[in-house]
Amino acid sequence: MRDGGTTSCTERGEGSDIGLHRLTFHHDGHIFRIVIDAEDRIAKRLRFVMPARKPAAGNGR
Repeated sequence: MRDGGTTSCTERGEGSDIGLHRLTFHHDGHIFRIVIDAEDRIAKRLRFVMPARKPAAGNGR
């Protein structure tokens, strides 16, 4: 993580998601996400590859 190869993001639930926290890690096009419930248990785990972005139309690339 120190070399910037892995980045992370934390989010706190609002509204109907109060009490939940989402931790997301990005590395080399891969994403790992966990959702922690109000009792500090893992409520959900997701792992997926981030789809490649298509260039915006009209930018000449």
